[in-house]
Amino acid sequence: MKIIFQQGNKQASLILTASLFHLPRLVRVASAALNVVPGAVAETTGMFRLRTTITGPASFMNEALAAALSALYPSSRYTASR
Repeated sequence: MKIIFQQGNKQASLILTASLFHLPRLVRVASAALNVVPGAVAETTGMFRLRTTITGPASFMNEALAAALSALYPSSRYTASR
C-alpha cells in the first residue's frame, strides 16, 4: 500500500494506492481518514490496482494523514502536526 500526501493553499489530497488483494486494508485506512475530516470527498478508481483519492480542506488533512498512518500501522503512534 502506498500513501501520497499533496497539499495546496486551500485543498489537500491524500492518495491511497493498493492492489485488489489489499482491499480490506484500503477500506480501513480510507475510513479512518474520512472520519477525521469534515467535508472530505473520496473517489476510488481502478479494478486490480485501486486508487482512492481523498480531497478536503488543507487545515484538516494533516490529521487525516495521521489517522490513515495509525490505521495502517497500529503498533506505532502517529500524530498530526499543525
